[in-house]
Amino acid sequence: MTQSHKITSEILDIYPPNSQLFMTEEAPASFDLLPNEESLTHTMGKKRLHEFRAGRYCMRMALAELSFINASILIGENREPILPSNVVGSISHCSNLAGAIAMKNTQINSIGIDIELSQGLEDRLIPIVCTSNEISNLHFSRDRNLNAMLLFSIKESVYKCLNPLLGIWLEFHDLEIKLEDGNSYSVSFTKPEHSQINKHRFIGRYVVNNINIFTCCYARK
Repeated sequence: MTQSHKITSEILDIYPPNSQLFMTEEAPASFDLLPNEESLTHTMGKKRLHEFRAGRYCMRMALAELSFINASILIGENREPILPSNVVGSISHCSNLAGAIAMKNTQINSIGIDIELSQGLEDRLIPIVCTSNEISNLHFSRDRNLNAMLLFSIKESVYKCLNPLLGIWLEFHDLEIKLEDGNSYSVSFTKPEHSQINKHRFIGRYVVNNINIFTCCYARK
């Protein structure tokens, strides 16, 4: 497993074995986007361009560990990174950190990761992100708003995992998250038409420290 940003073994443990993980605060000044990647940035503002470069740099480094040297990473129809055909992976970034993960698709079918700042979700956003059952559970938590942000991040990871696997994009209230022991979580789907999703073997992990929230969801073969 590859890393640039110094992270603890506790954080590394939430990601699947044999995955290539790379994190950094920003792309080095010497890093250049490839021409077809550069063409995607013309309408980006300064902040978005900074995040895009950092995410592409991380994924470029992760793919290099899988012997894909200088591979371009374009954007799919649902904003997902387009990767080599036998590779699964995900990119995430927040204001202080970017990360990417990639691995061969021999062990898992799909993966999604998310990184957020360890700060509480605003009260006005909690009903948008969380179902009524999740909100009820938040009342028993020590830090209601921080746990709401954790649920937001988990749902982002689940969406990123599901979209390339099933070609669907869910709303926040289409799934419910239950936090489990051992920095894991389970996912249930609230609409009957999504019941077929349960046949996939999802692994959900997370860790929260004083600076960031890290979440991961992957579907095992």
